[in-house]
Parts: sequence; C-alpha cells; structure tokens
Amino acid sequence: MARNIVKLKDIASRLGVSTNTVSRALRDASDISESLKIKIKKLAKEMGYIPNNLSNYIREGDSHLVGIVIPSFSNPYFSLINNGVIYKLQNEDYYPLIFVCKDNLFTYDLLKKMIANNACAILTYTEVDPEVFKYCKSYNMPLLSVGVTPLNKEIDAIFADDYHSGKIAAEEFNKSERRRPCYINSDVESVNKFRRRGFLENVKAEQVDEYFIKFSERDEEIPEILNKIITRGNDFIYSFNDEIALYLIETLNNANYKDYDIIGTDGIPAFFDYSIKFSTIGYSFEKLANIVEKTLMEKIKRITNDTIQIKYKSSIFKF
Repeated sequence: MARNIVKLKDIASRLGVSTNTVSRALRDASDISESLKIKIKKLAKEMGYIPNNLSNYIREGDSHLVGIVIPSFSNPYFSLINNGVIYKLQNEDYYPLIFVCKDNLFTYDLLKKMIANNACAILTYTEVDPEVFKYCKSYNMPLLSVGVTPLNKEIDAIFADDYHSGKIAAEEFNKSERRRPCYINSDVESVNKFRRRGFLENVKAEQVDEYFIKFSERDEEIPEILNKIITRGNDFIYSFNDEIALYLIETLNNANYKDYDIIGTDGIPAFFDYSIKFSTIGYSFEKLANIVEKTLMEKIKRITNDTIQIKYKSSIFKF
C-alpha cells in the first residue's frame, strides 16, 4: 500500500507547533532553538518527509536536471538509448543525473535522493513503486517510464509490445528445423511476463523447457542453466533479453556446445558494433531516443497533462 505524502502540517500536528515553526526549523532558522530543530528534524525523517522543492521549480523555472534511473551499467541497452536521449536533452539545455537502483525497482527512498539533488523530471527504465508515482503525480513532477510494460494506466510510458516480440521468436522456431526449444525466464517481471506469454502461446512444439535466472545473480546461475541445456539437448533458445543471451553464448561456446539457434530481445547486436552477433528482436535506438526525448520535453514544458502511453512493435534482426 502506498504511503500518504507527509506534509509540514502533519509534522506540526504531531508536535503541537505551527506549520511555520516546522518550516523554519527544517531550514535552520536562527530564531528556532537547537533542541526544537533536532526534535522536528528527527520526526520529519521518521515520517518520511520530503522537502517540496518542486513547487519552487514550477513557480520559478525548473533546475534543468533530469534524473535518469537505470537498473544496471552492464547492459548496453541503457547506453545505446541514453546516448541519444542525453544529447537531445542537452540541445534543450537539460542535463542528466544518473542513478542506479536495486532489484529493477525505482523506490521512494531513491526518489528522495533525486529530489535532494534538485532533479526536476525523471526518466526511468525500471518498474516504479506506487509511492513514487503518487508523489510525482501529486506535485506534477514529470515521470516517464521507458522499456517497461506499465501495469499502471496513468503513468506516462513508452514500451515495446512484448507479446509481439515473443510471438516473433516463436514464429522463427516454427520455421526452423529445430525440435527442442527453451525459454530463459527471469525475475524481471515487467519485461519477462509478456515476452514469455507471446512465445509459449505461439510456439509449435511438444515441449518447451523453461529455465529461470535471477538477473542480479546471473554470473552464478548461468553454469547451472548451461548444464540443463546440454542435458536436455535444447537446440533453440529464446532469451528474455540480449545481455543474458550473450552470457549464454559465451558459456555454451566454452563448453563446445554449438548446435543451437539463439534469439535475444532488445536489439543490441544490431546497433552495438562491439557485441557478438546473434539474432535479436528489437527497435531502432535512434527512433526510440527521438520518441523518449520528445515525450519527456512535452511533459517538462507542460505541453500536455494527458497520460501518454506509446507502445511500439519490434522487428527481428538476423545474424
């Protein structure tokens, strides 16, 4: 359950003082005693109060700092898309603040750090905690989710038709001479759920093996999946993303297991020259960067207050 947004009057009510006293204590005003300042600051922290700097940005002009939330530096997907987005934002005189989150979730605690660093808008490539969405909506702070199928119909989002991506992979198997498909499953629910469904509902095979991998522990879990693939003779592998597909290719090659086809998702091998080439399902990073920057600027400049959700369809790139 999302928590209520804590306001100055809530702190004041708990302590039996005026809202103005709380405000001045949090700003270290000289006419407030040190003992009262300590008491007010301690309670504010316990209650999860976030200073509302946003109202100043809205009235006086924003900070021109955009918080960008990514779940990992290891996945080239974020470098490829952010490279284009950041340059386009800088052309509008906006500059990035990069934050890395844990467990693919943009949390309320991370939001507090972004606000403390004066971010005036947020671009996130992760799932969004309901508390974060509630706060941003309440204070009219632009928040744009990218690459994650939104379960919240009110959040501004740009995302792939993941079911369609899974269906493409299934069609590639159906056209092939392969017989033992497998799907690499994941705890990244937001992208995995619909890709998995699109694949399993459209693949024509007597059996589809599924192997689960916890994304944050992929280094430790890949060897176990390798053994399962070899033992069961899987000759067609569909991975929920390209980073895991790349890990698998390297591990399978080292084990001298080469009689298989593999398809990843995200499009990295098609647009990243330093990647090992393998078939992938993705979308033009340049086009996606254009859509992201245009949508985010519309929100920052208050061109529209309507919810924007853009779903695009990926294509397969064969190597």
